[in-house]
Parts: sequence; C-alpha cells; structure tokens
Amino acid sequence: MKIYVLKYEDTEKQTTVKNEFFNKKQLIDQINECAKKGFTILDVLESNLSSRLD
Repeated sequence: MKIYVLKYEDTEKQTTVKNEFFNKKQLIDQINECAKKGFTILDVLESNLSSRLD
C-alpha cells in the first residue's frame, strides 16, 4: 500500500503543513487547492506504507 505526503507553506496562517493521503486523487486535489490559494509546495513524497511500519 502506498502513502503520499504533501508538505506546503500556508501563507495565510504563516505555517508549514504536512498532509498524508492514501490515494493520488486526494493528493492531486490538495495540490490543486494549494495552487488556487497561491501556497508554495515544499515537498511531495510517495512511499510504501509497509516500509514506514518497520
């Protein structure tokens, strides 16, 4: 099972946000939302969930 991590800078709240998603559609939807708001994407990571549990 894969997990996707999105890290972005919320300029409205002046903070860095890290979200985890279990499918690409949720990830893409959040990236699009960030783009609409003008937030800076800092990192996008795809990882196997099993490797995170080791």
